[in-house]
Amino acid sequence: MSGGFTEEVRGEIMSRLPAAKCCRTAMLCGLLVNAEAGLDGSVMYRLTSAEAASTAAKFIKSIFGSETSTSEINCYGRRVYVGVTDGEGVADLVRSMSEPAGDAVAKCPNCGRYFISGLIMSSATFGDPGKSPRAEIKINDTSAAERLSGFFSEEGMSPSVSSRKGTGSLLFRRAEDVEALLAFGGAKNCAMKAMQGKLVREFRADVNRRSNFEFNNIGRTAGAAGEQTAAIRKIASAGLLDTLPEGLRETAKLRLDNPEAPLSELASMHSPAISKSGLSHRLARIAVIASELDGRNGHSRRS
Repeated sequence: MSGGFTEEVRGEIMSRLPAAKCCRTAMLCGLLVNAEAGLDGSVMYRLTSAEAASTAAKFIKSIFGSETSTSEINCYGRRVYVGVTDGEGVADLVRSMSEPAGDAVAKCPNCGRYFISGLIMSSATFGDPGKSPRAEIKINDTSAAERLSGFFSEEGMSPSVSSRKGTGSLLFRRAEDVEALLAFGGAKNCAMKAMQGKLVREFRADVNRRSNFEFNNIGRTAGAAGEQTAAIRKIASAGLLDTLPEGLRETAKLRLDNPEAPLSELASMHSPAISKSGLSHRLARIAVIASELDGRNGHSRRS
């Protein structure tokens, strides 16, 4: 996964934070999707982005009036921002995440978009748009991952659910789904960049297919021309080249003089020019004559 592009996505989302309370609550749901609510009413969450941690604390303060203590720790070589807050309202919000995602966050037409924005900020990583269309959203609770998969399906995306070592992930493997995830989550410029990356990959793949086709076609043409030249030399070695009918003799000499010429070019060298199919017919007759020489030589040796 590309850390650079993931940071670019987060930066674009941070430039368009919601103003409406319901949308800020929806985005906070996404930011706290992996948070843990304690029995004492406290909530603890871990985020890998300082901007995401700061936004979560700001929204908690503006929506619930609760203060958040945030600390930075080193976890296996990565910086992780741990937030701890008190307040029954925040804890209730985290517990509501066990409900179907759409029921928990869809208070206005824009809430779904900001919920996805929060998910991206808290848990998503993206592949380099020039190389891979993949995206992954890590969800600690596998049952929550299943519910969120249904939420994305309602928005026209089709992520698969992966479970590893007790944690879940939503995997977006199709380029169209990654583009939709970015656009719906508020990172439209990055969605356009991902779309451009797909077009570049498709263009390169088309160029490679065409190049391989041309290379294989050249190889087949060269192989056929080599067989034709070998057949003509066999006839010439037997002293029979000048005994061929005039048309075949002209074709044979032109092929010997132009061993690499394609059939269309070779056909135009005749006087008068002949069709490509007519040339193919002549070369086929020459090949038959050469093969008959093999039969004669074998008969002579047996005699």
